[in-house]
Amino acid sequence: MIKDGLIVINKPAGVTSHDVVENIRKIIKIKKVGHTGTLDPDATGVLILLIGKATKIAQFLQNDDKEYWAEMVLGIKTDTQDASGKVVFQAPCRLSEKEVRQALNNFKGKIFQTPPMVSAVKIKGRALYKLAREGKEVDRPSREITIHSIDFLKMESGPYPVVTFKVKCSKGTYIRTLCADVGDFLGCGARLKKLIRTSCGNYSLDDAHSIEEVKELASSSTINDHIILIQDALKQFPSITLKGSYVKDILNGRPLTDEMAEGQLKEIKKGQFIKVLDESKSLIAILKMVDDKKEGILARPIRVFVR
Repeated sequence: MIKDGLIVINKPAGVTSHDVVENIRKIIKIKKVGHTGTLDPDATGVLILLIGKATKIAQFLQNDDKEYWAEMVLGIKTDTQDASGKVVFQAPCRLSEKEVRQALNNFKGKIFQTPPMVSAVKIKGRALYKLAREGKEVDRPSREITIHSIDFLKMESGPYPVVTFKVKCSKGTYIRTLCADVGDFLGCGARLKKLIRTSCGNYSLDDAHSIEEVKELASSSTINDHIILIQDALKQFPSITLKGSYVKDILNGRPLTDEMAEGQLKEIKKGQFIKVLDESKSLIAILKMVDDKKEGILARPIRVFVR
């Protein structure tokens, strides 16, 4: 039996994130598989998949920061902001490495970004990429994102210089849009050439498996050795262990009280998520601290993992 948990995939180029999910479903013969953040079809790298009951923790992983390695071409603009689109502007670009470094530095910190039309963002319930397929373009509100760091790595000279950089950013950042915005800032235009997601939250390419490796692990019945348990995937959350009938109370949706916690939550603040384990150290629920002292309630269930 396949464990409930998380597995990190090194997504190949040329397939969608949904394609990867469907492929893994067939390999491990489990319908309940999801991912925590889409990668563009041409992009490669870290794609976190959630298996079985672990699909319930997607909301706690989707906000994780991401890291990317990227190449952008200066002097060319496309309607998709990457190599797959139609060229809408092209002119030789002559810029110095210093100018490019300064431009990248200008995008550090909190900035606003307009999602591209070819994206999964929904406007009035419809995904933008579906509207784009119909030849439609709609107004998209810009969103605040955070570029924690952006590091220039190298620049290949020529009429259309290729700039390699790495970036650490918040959820919702489009690297192809970042390239396009940098190109506009430089006055020459730019598009994304190649993109690799090198890490997502606590997981990096070092933790990732190719789809072929997953096939081999499944056929040799060793895949469970590479699935990260739900409680381990949420290692950023503190945990408490409940005894006896209190476990059943939580599984039935009851809030956590002082009596049940037995003094285990003295340092936990209001609004923080906590993991609840039974005496065998199995995860039974994720709770959110509310600290309702009038009723003696410390936390309320957000996700319960019924056995």
